[in-house]
Amino acid sequence: MKKNIVIVILLLAVIGCAGYIGYDKLYLERQDQQENKEETNQPEETQTEEINTDSTFVEDLVGRYDYYFISDTNLENMLYTNDTTTPTELTEDFIKQTATYAYYAIPRGLSGTWQQTYNFTSDDLKEQVRKLYGPEVTITDSSFDMDCGTYEYNAENNTYTRNEGSGCGGTNSTYLTREIVSATQEENQIMIEVAVARVDVGNNIILNMNDEAIGELTAENFDISTALEQVDHFIYQFNYDEENHNYYLATISKVN
Repeated sequence: MKKNIVIVILLLAVIGCAGYIGYDKLYLERQDQQENKEETNQPEETQTEEINTDSTFVEDLVGRYDYYFISDTNLENMLYTNDTTTPTELTEDFIKQTATYAYYAIPRGLSGTWQQTYNFTSDDLKEQVRKLYGPEVTITDSSFDMDCGTYEYNAENNTYTRNEGSGCGGTNSTYLTREIVSATQEENQIMIEVAVARVDVGNNIILNMNDEAIGELTAENFDISTALEQVDHFIYQFNYDEENHNYYLATISKVN
């Protein structure tokens, strides 16, 4: 009888031990699965890639917003006056003017030559507006001035036609100078940092974007690339338009 009791006790002990080992193994397996799941759900680290600042891609991205007529102070006031500028803060005329230049830049014909055209449709213009400023920026169809002339809107055929003006011109003793400092790509954004200053030849001084003279810098033989720490810096942020496979301007922000 005692022998049977001992055997039963041993069997129960073996069963209990096996159950514990099985539970412990199952617990560890579930723990490993949970940890693997958590690791899988962890967001991937954002990778930042540097872009060659001398590339035509970078230069064209920044340069296509450089429209001005006679005096580039208009460009300065449009892009570099505020700490942050968005396309919705730009005048509609400026948006149309830059979009018109973008339309000029489209190669046309089998030869691929680039030519200026003096008439285009409303859809043509709006396509270029989206290219430069994204899907959220819209314009109204109306006539606008540009380059000593006017693009007259015809509502009947939905087209713009240029009418040349007369008697315009002028001179300016100052000019805006700019240097691309860096360019990086991060996921669906491109960030381009530029240094900007105004060269006042008449007064032989260099001005910041608040129209203040910068230290001892002079206009004579001024080279912005050697004065990057003294002039104002701005960052252009471009977002990716997946539908059109294009980067458009989102903001221009001053670097404090």
